Amino acid sequence: MPLELLMNSAMEGVLPTLRAATDACAEGGTYYGPAGYGEFNRGAELVHFDSRAEDFTTAQRLWKASEVLTGVAYLL
Repeated sequence: MPLELLMNSAMEGVLPTLRAATDACAEGGTYYGPAGYGEFNRGAELVHFDSRAEDFTTAQRLWKASEVLTGVAYLL
C-alpha cells in the first residue's frame, strides 16, 4: 500500500499549524488537525481531543518521567 494513502504530504501536514496561527476564529486551548475517523482526513479541522488529555495528574507524571528520562529539568 502506498504511504500517500496513509500519510499527509509535508504541505498537508503544516495546514493545522497554519490554521491555528492565522485563523482569526481560532481560540487558545483548541486543537486543529486532520478530522474524520482516526483523524485520517486531509486538511485542518477543529478536532475534539479525549478528556484524558486534560488530566492534570497524568500531565504531571508525564512531565516528571520526561525529566528523568532526558536528564533535563525545567523550573516552572
